[in-house]
Amino acid sequence: MMSDESSLDRLMKFSFAQNPKHSVEQTSDGGLKIHIFREFEGEWPGFLEAIIGKTLKIDETRHWQRANGNVREGVTEISAPGLPVEVKAKMKIVENAGNCVVSIDGDVKVNLPFVGGKVEQMVLDEMNDAIDVEANFYLEELNI
Repeated sequence: MMSDESSLDRLMKFSFAQNPKHSVEQTSDGGLKIHIFREFEGEWPGFLEAIIGKTLKIDETRHWQRANGNVREGVTEISAPGLPVEVKAKMKIVENAGNCVVSIDGDVKVNLPFVGGKVEQMVLDEMNDAIDVEANFYLEELNI
């Protein structure tokens, strides 16, 4: 489901993404590479709006390994083109008795003198919100 093109289309609409583009390809080792580009308009704190403008662009690539029994692991890399922001995280999905547990563990790096730490926290908060939106989308898709 997470790699289905039509499901990704619906996710982009559900998350209010603008100008979304995505692709899914099978890798030679049986894994998946999912590329997602999207834009979001928003109101950013003054110092950030001077850097971001009104539109935040997000470029994400998820690399999933082939499933190993009830476990699938991968990594995601996220950037914000034109901004000194980099996110790298390990992902893991474990199925157990019809339920799934998803874990994401990574690092956010923002290379901005004096305000980098504040921006890193804001990026982390936005990512947590995005993860919640995606989780709610899949729960709704599955009628749970």
